[in-house]
Amino acid sequence: MHSRSIRTAVVLCAALTIAGCAGVDASSSFNVSSTHVQLTGCPSSASPLPGWVNCTGVITLSITGAPSSGYVSTYMDYGSSGTFYHGQAAVLSGATSVSVNVVADYVPQCLTSVSTSVDVYNGPQTNQNAPLVASIPITLTGTC
Repeated sequence: MHSRSIRTAVVLCAALTIAGCAGVDASSSFNVSSTHVQLTGCPSSASPLPGWVNCTGVITLSITGAPSSGYVSTYMDYGSSGTFYHGQAAVLSGATSVSVNVVADYVPQCLTSVSTSVDVYNGPQTNQNAPLVASIPITLTGTC
């Protein structure tokens, strides 16, 4: 699998209409305005199974404000096989962007095009109740 870089810009609901955004944490002044996804590779075969293990990537978020938890978690489905990339990063006060190293534990096949979303949460991956901050739809092409 080769490294690919995809940039997606989104406009989230304005503060006055944020209640209209399903799943967005309206109680936070932390916002995500765009994301950049780079899948960096799959270094290890999953032999004897098809595919790869420990596939990596970086999701860079353009942000305003700071998450109350001090952390962001990101999740991104990769196809319909149950594969997803996930990671977390600490966010420094005053930061305008944060890069989250992500990993997919198992990728059964390389896909040439994937329509998915990057889900961003206010909290570390261990917090099962972390509020959803943004769900940003993206299409990845040429991921092989």
